[in-house]
Amino acid sequence: MSKNNIKHENVFAVFVIAAILAMAAISATAILPNGLLYAQEEDAQEFTTELSGEAEVPSVETEASGDATFELNSAGDQMTYTIDVENIDRVLYAHIHQGSSDENGDIVVTLFNPSSPTAEVSGELANGTITASSLEGPLQGKQMSDLIGLINNGTAYVNVHTEENPPGELRGTIEEGGS
Repeated sequence: MSKNNIKHENVFAVFVIAAILAMAAISATAILPNGLLYAQEEDAQEFTTELSGEAEVPSVETEASGDATFELNSAGDQMTYTIDVENIDRVLYAHIHQGSSDENGDIVVTLFNPSSPTAEVSGELANGTITASSLEGPLQGKQMSDLIGLINNGTAYVNVHTEENPPGELRGTIEEGGS
């Protein structure tokens, strides 16, 4: 094989690799109507829970209900959340706790901490973003992956505390999946 053939084969191989990389880059972007390119993020992870008094330990009789949704960004370092409730009054706090569904556990993230108890709430109670600096209790100083590990193991739950039920009026174990 001559040196010219080897050069041409190497050049061809470089062009093939460049074309593959260009196609991969194009597939990870979209052209918006305004002509700008937008890089698409990998899928974010979604987590949800339904909140009820029945899930409390011990269970609580209440007319209140709710749900919480969480979305972990593709980098795995931020999780946004929203807590929606119905017919709940005098909320003191909302947290993520570490523990299985049949036990009460330590607080690992504060989700809602008003300066005074709320009035009756039917709608959004709280929303925000969780990062590693939000972690507390047994997760203080740890990473978001540690919180995700608790969720994936079924040992992270949301608890909404009220004046009437300070240990918790609404509770639900966080699970992977969209609502």
